[in-house]
Amino acid sequence: LLGLKKEQLPDVWKDLGMRSGHAYAKAFRTVKTCVGTEFCRFGLGDSTRLGIEIQERFKGLEAPGKLKLAVAGCPRNCSEATTKDIGAVAIEGGRWEIYVGGAAGGHVRKGDILTVVDSHDKVLLYTGRFMQYYREHAKYLERTYDFVPRIGIEKLRNLLVDDVEGICAQ
Repeated sequence: LLGLKKEQLPDVWKDLGMRSGHAYAKAFRTVKTCVGTEFCRFGLGDSTRLGIEIQERFKGLEAPGKLKLAVAGCPRNCSEATTKDIGAVAIEGGRWEIYVGGAAGGHVRKGDILTVVDSHDKVLLYTGRFMQYYREHAKYLERTYDFVPRIGIEKLRNLLVDDVEGICAQ
């Protein structure tokens, strides 16, 4: 939609049935995807469908800082999922690596692998667990690239994957 003027955006969002604010809210943003198995010969996973599932599940969720997400259909990482707050990358065998705490731009950080799962449902599960833990324990305006190192990836795995404190059912 390049070439639109700022004053045209509210009408475009209304015509498309989209809420505004994704570009500046301290909240879940839209999910960036590559074309995955639909249009890429390297695609290992349906990144477009997973991106839509994540978008529909978590849209509008507020957080201490902005949450940028991406899904890559293979390790070539065309959607830059490893440098997002949360990213999912398809790997061999129908599995997905879930990355947390990544960043690009002024501060670049490759995310840490939280876990590896074998379904879209499990990507949604662990994405949701991480986002909720971040919402409850991050400082206001603290991005995940500072939050994950502060808490520690091993502790996050213990809490959100292994459920050592029994908090995940909440």
